[in-house]
Amino acid sequence: MTAADDPRRDGDAEHPDDAPDVVALSASLRAEWQAEQAALTHEAAEEWLHGRTLVEIARECLHRGDRMRATVWSQQFSGEVLEVGTDLLALRTTSGRVDVHLHPAVPVVLQPERARRGGSRGVAATGSFRGALLAREASGAVVIGTTIAEHPFEGRLIVGRDHVCVVDGDRNESYVPIGSITFVAPRASER
Repeated sequence: MTAADDPRRDGDAEHPDDAPDVVALSASLRAEWQAEQAALTHEAAEEWLHGRTLVEIARECLHRGDRMRATVWSQQFSGEVLEVGTDLLALRTTSGRVDVHLHPAVPVVLQPERARRGGSRGVAATGSFRGALLAREASGAVVIGTTIAEHPFEGRLIVGRDHVCVVDGDRNESYVPIGSITFVAPRASER
């Protein structure tokens, strides 16, 4: 059917859909809708940014293949993100694997270095910091940082339900709540 055959058209009369005021109204409504969509998208992005946790940020870095610098008190660790768990950030550093405790009581600063390519799905997100401590029990002496002491503890770990016992070279025992542990790393002589 051609425009001339259209029964809605009245000969040479201008069709209402072609009227300048309808075209302007249509453009105006389209612009208003686009502005509303842009505002909603901005609000959703803001809500997402304000709702993220450190664990979610660490997981994004893992998936992108980012390197990460984690500063805990005066200790800095840099390396590839290996694993992210419920309260765990594991980094592959030049001195070995370092497990950082992502806990509200742990003062930590994370600084990702964006990767240009790479990334991985990572290890299953069921890992926890306590699980990382348990894995270190058999590895010999380690270093643990705490929110309690200025200097890290060195020794062999015995992991309890809510604490670790650090047994130093002189067989002295120090009991530390897991919630106060900031990181666990290989001992300097074993790196």
